[in-house]
Amino acid sequence: MSRMISTSIPELYHSVDINGIIVDCNHAYAERLGYSINEIFGVSFLEHTPEKYRDELRAKFEAWKVTETHIDRIVLEDDVQESFEVILTTKVRHDKDGNLVGCDATMREVSHLEEMRKLFNVSAREGYETPFVMHRSVNYNGIIIDTNQTYLDRLGYTKEEVIGVSYLHHTAKRSKGNIAAHMENWRNGILDTSKIWMLANDGSEFPVMITATDERNEDGVLVGRTVALKPVD
Repeated sequence: MSRMISTSIPELYHSVDINGIIVDCNHAYAERLGYSINEIFGVSFLEHTPEKYRDELRAKFEAWKVTETHIDRIVLEDDVQESFEVILTTKVRHDKDGNLVGCDATMREVSHLEEMRKLFNVSAREGYETPFVMHRSVNYNGIIIDTNQTYLDRLGYTKEEVIGVSYLHHTAKRSKGNIAAHMENWRNGILDTSKIWMLANDGSEFPVMITATDERNEDGVLVGRTVALKPVD
Protein backbone atom coordinates (compact mmCIF):
# COMPACT_ATOMS: atom_id res chain seq x y z
CA MET A 1 0.00 0.00 0.00
CA SER A 2 1.36 3.43 -0.92
CA ARG A 3 3.06 5.47 1.78
CA MET A 4 3.20 8.67 -0.29
CA ILE A 5 1.76 11.92 1.03
CA SER A 6 -1.68 12.58 -0.41
CA THR A 7 -2.55 15.68 1.58
CA SER A 8 0.03 18.28 2.53
CA ILE A 9 0.06 21.70 4.11
CA PRO A 10 1.83 24.23 1.86
CA GLU A 11 4.53 26.05 3.77
CA LEU A 12 4.96 29.73 3.00
CA TYR A 13 8.37 31.12 3.85
CA HIS A 14 10.03 34.49 3.98
CA SER A 15 13.19 35.86 5.52
CA VAL A 16 13.43 39.41 6.82
CA ASP A 17 16.23 41.63 8.11
CA ILE A 18 16.25 43.40 11.46
CA ASN A 19 14.01 46.13 10.02
CA GLY A 20 11.40 43.72 8.71
CA ILE A 21 12.43 44.04 5.06
CA ILE A 22 11.98 40.81 3.08
CA VAL A 23 15.32 39.54 1.78
CA ASP A 24 14.18 36.09 0.64
CA CYS A 25 11.02 34.00 0.16
CA ASN A 26 9.92 30.76 -1.46
CA HIS A 27 7.72 30.34 -4.52
CA ALA A 28 4.77 29.21 -2.37
CA TYR A 29 4.78 32.55 -0.52
CA ALA A 30 5.00 34.59 -3.71
CA GLU A 31 2.36 32.57 -5.57
CA ARG A 32 -0.11 32.58 -2.67
CA LEU A 33 0.13 36.36 -2.43
CA GLY A 34 -0.03 36.82 -6.20
CA TYR A 35 3.36 38.43 -6.73
CA SER A 36 6.61 37.55 -8.42
CA ILE A 37 9.58 36.95 -6.14
CA ASN A 38 11.26 40.09 -7.47
CA GLU A 39 8.22 42.14 -6.44
CA ILE A 40 8.51 40.84 -2.89
CA PHE A 41 12.22 41.40 -2.28
CA GLY A 42 12.95 44.71 -0.58
CA VAL A 43 9.36 45.18 0.68
CA SER A 44 8.39 45.36 4.36
CA PHE A 45 6.60 42.21 5.52
CA LEU A 46 3.90 44.53 6.87
CA GLU A 47 2.88 45.33 3.29
CA HIS A 48 1.48 41.80 3.04
CA THR A 49 -0.91 42.20 5.97
CA PRO A 50 -4.22 44.11 6.09
CA GLU A 51 -3.66 47.71 7.16
CA LYS A 52 -5.80 47.35 10.30
CA TYR A 53 -3.39 44.72 11.71
CA ARG A 54 -0.10 46.47 10.93
CA ASP A 55 0.35 48.44 14.15
CA GLU A 56 -0.23 45.30 16.23
CA LEU A 57 2.13 43.25 14.09
CA ARG A 58 4.79 45.96 14.19
CA ALA A 59 4.63 45.91 18.00
CA LYS A 60 4.97 42.12 18.03
CA PHE A 61 7.98 42.36 15.74
CA GLU A 62 9.66 44.83 18.10
CA ALA A 63 8.93 42.52 21.04
CA TRP A 64 10.38 39.59 19.08
CA LYS A 65 13.71 41.42 18.83
CA VAL A 66 13.91 41.09 22.62
CA THR A 67 12.55 37.57 23.12
CA GLU A 68 13.86 36.10 19.82
CA THR A 69 11.03 33.58 19.82
CA HIS A 70 7.58 33.76 18.33
CA ILE A 71 4.65 31.57 17.38
CA ASP A 72 1.47 33.34 16.46
CA ARG A 73 -1.55 33.53 14.21
CA ILE A 74 -1.41 36.45 11.80
CA VAL A 75 -3.44 37.59 8.81
CA LEU A 76 -1.92 37.95 5.34
CA GLU A 77 -3.40 39.79 2.39
CA ASP A 78 -2.89 38.89 -1.28
CA ASP A 79 -2.62 41.18 -4.30
CA VAL A 80 -6.41 41.45 -4.67
CA GLN A 81 -6.84 42.32 -0.97
CA GLU A 82 -8.27 38.97 0.06
CA SER A 83 -7.08 38.04 3.54
CA PHE A 84 -6.30 34.65 5.09
CA GLU A 85 -5.02 33.49 8.46
CA VAL A 86 -1.73 31.64 8.95
CA ILE A 87 0.21 30.07 11.81
CA LEU A 88 3.61 31.77 11.89
CA THR A 89 6.76 30.39 13.50
CA THR A 90 10.12 32.12 13.41
CA LYS A 91 13.79 31.22 13.62
CA VAL A 92 16.33 33.89 14.46
CA ARG A 93 19.43 34.73 12.45
CA HIS A 94 22.65 36.07 13.98
CA ASP A 95 25.88 37.33 12.44
CA LYS A 96 29.29 35.89 13.28
CA ASP A 97 29.48 38.11 16.36
CA GLY A 98 26.17 36.87 17.71
CA ASN A 99 24.20 39.98 16.88
CA LEU A 100 20.56 39.58 15.84
CA VAL A 101 20.26 40.39 12.13
CA GLY A 102 16.85 39.02 11.13
CA CYS A 103 14.53 36.04 11.14
CA ASP A 104 13.17 33.28 8.96
CA ALA A 105 9.41 32.79 9.17
CA THR A 106 7.39 29.74 8.16
CA MET A 107 3.64 30.17 7.71
CA ARG A 108 0.94 27.50 7.38
CA GLU A 109 -2.55 28.43 6.31
CA VAL A 110 -5.16 27.78 8.99
CA SER A 111 -7.72 26.63 6.41
CA HIS A 112 -5.39 23.83 5.29
CA LEU A 113 -4.87 22.77 8.90
CA GLU A 114 -8.62 22.59 9.40
CA GLU A 115 -8.99 20.43 6.29
CA MET A 116 -6.42 18.00 7.66
CA ARG A 117 -8.16 17.98 11.02
CA LYS A 118 -11.42 16.92 9.38
CA LEU A 119 -9.57 14.24 7.42
CA PHE A 120 -8.11 12.74 10.61
CA ASN A 121 -11.31 13.14 12.69
CA VAL A 122 -9.44 11.97 15.76
CA SER A 123 -11.09 14.08 18.46
CA ALA A 124 -14.35 12.14 18.13
CA ARG A 125 -12.68 8.78 18.68
CA GLU A 126 -13.28 6.82 21.84
CA GLY A 127 -10.28 7.05 24.14
CA TYR A 128 -8.69 10.09 22.51
CA GLU A 129 -9.66 12.35 25.43
CA THR A 130 -8.41 10.01 28.16
CA PRO A 131 -7.07 11.92 31.17
CA PHE A 132 -4.16 9.51 31.60
CA VAL A 133 -2.52 9.62 28.17
CA MET A 134 -1.38 12.54 26.05
CA HIS A 135 -2.53 12.20 22.45
CA ARG A 136 -1.10 14.11 19.52
CA SER A 137 -1.97 13.82 15.82
CA VAL A 138 0.44 15.08 13.16
CA ASN A 139 0.61 15.13 9.39
CA TYR A 140 3.30 13.34 7.40
CA ASN A 141 5.78 16.16 8.01
CA GLY A 142 5.21 16.29 11.76
CA ILE A 143 2.94 19.34 11.92
CA ILE A 144 0.44 19.08 14.77
CA ILE A 145 -3.14 18.71 13.52
CA ASP A 146 -4.89 17.92 16.79
CA THR A 147 -4.27 17.03 20.45
CA ASN A 148 -6.34 15.99 23.42
CA GLN A 149 -6.85 18.18 26.48
CA THR A 150 -4.42 16.09 28.55
CA TYR A 151 -1.62 17.02 26.12
CA LEU A 152 -2.47 20.71 26.45
CA ASP A 153 -2.77 20.61 30.23
CA ARG A 154 0.49 18.73 30.75
CA LEU A 155 2.48 21.04 28.45
CA GLY A 156 0.77 24.26 29.47
CA TYR A 157 -0.61 25.43 26.12
CA THR A 158 -3.96 26.19 24.57
CA LYS A 159 -5.03 24.28 21.47
CA GLU A 160 -4.69 27.43 19.39
CA GLU A 161 -1.03 27.64 20.43
CA VAL A 162 -0.14 24.10 19.34
CA ILE A 163 -2.11 23.50 16.14
CA GLY A 164 0.14 24.12 13.15
CA VAL A 165 3.37 23.87 15.13
CA SER A 166 6.06 21.22 14.56
CA TYR A 167 6.09 18.33 17.04
CA LEU A 168 9.77 19.17 17.67
CA HIS A 169 8.74 22.37 19.45
CA HIS A 170 7.43 20.25 22.34
CA THR A 171 10.47 17.95 22.45
CA ALA A 172 13.37 18.50 24.85
CA LYS A 173 16.70 19.15 23.15
CA ARG A 174 18.16 15.88 24.45
CA SER A 175 15.43 13.88 22.65
CA LYS A 176 15.10 15.67 19.31
CA GLY A 177 17.42 13.20 17.61
CA ASN A 178 15.53 10.22 19.03
CA ILE A 179 12.08 11.49 18.06
CA ALA A 180 13.30 12.43 14.57
CA ALA A 181 14.61 8.87 14.13
CA HIS A 182 11.31 7.50 15.47
CA MET A 183 9.45 9.61 12.90
CA GLU A 184 11.71 8.44 10.07
CA ASN A 185 11.26 4.79 11.08
CA TRP A 186 7.51 5.33 10.91
CA ARG A 187 7.79 6.81 7.41
CA ASN A 188 9.63 3.63 6.43
CA GLY A 189 6.86 1.42 7.81
CA ILE A 190 8.45 0.61 11.16
CA LEU A 191 6.16 1.16 14.16
CA ASP A 192 8.27 1.07 17.31
CA THR A 193 8.03 2.30 20.89
CA SER A 194 10.42 4.94 22.14
CA LYS A 195 11.17 6.91 25.31
CA ILE A 196 11.57 10.65 24.81
CA TRP A 197 11.66 13.77 26.94
CA MET A 198 8.95 16.38 26.46
CA LEU A 199 9.45 20.14 26.88
CA ALA A 200 6.65 22.04 28.63
CA ASN A 201 5.82 25.70 28.12
CA ASP A 202 7.43 26.60 31.45
CA GLY A 203 10.74 24.99 30.41
CA SER A 204 10.36 21.85 32.52
CA GLU A 205 11.04 18.42 31.02
CA PHE A 206 9.51 15.02 31.67
CA PRO A 207 9.83 11.57 30.05
CA VAL A 208 7.13 9.74 28.11
CA MET A 209 6.80 6.46 26.24
CA ILE A 210 5.53 7.06 22.71
CA THR A 211 3.66 4.69 20.40
CA ALA A 212 2.17 5.59 17.03
CA THR A 213 -0.64 4.48 14.75
CA ASP A 214 -1.13 5.36 11.10
CA GLU A 215 -3.64 7.88 9.78
CA ARG A 216 -4.82 7.16 6.23
CA ASN A 217 -7.23 8.89 3.89
CA GLU A 218 -10.28 7.23 2.33
CA ASP A 219 -8.05 5.74 -0.38
CA GLY A 220 -5.82 4.08 2.20
CA VAL A 221 -2.88 6.40 1.60
CA LEU A 222 -0.76 7.38 4.59
CA VAL A 223 -1.21 11.06 5.50
CA GLY A 224 -0.07 11.25 9.12
CA ARG A 225 -0.08 9.54 12.47
CA THR A 226 -1.58 9.73 15.94
CA VAL A 227 0.70 9.07 18.90
CA ALA A 228 0.01 8.15 22.49
CA LEU A 229 2.48 9.70 24.94
CA LYS A 230 2.37 8.03 28.35
CA PRO A 231 4.24 9.90 31.10
CA VAL A 232 6.87 7.78 32.85
CA ASP A 233 6.84 8.22 36.63
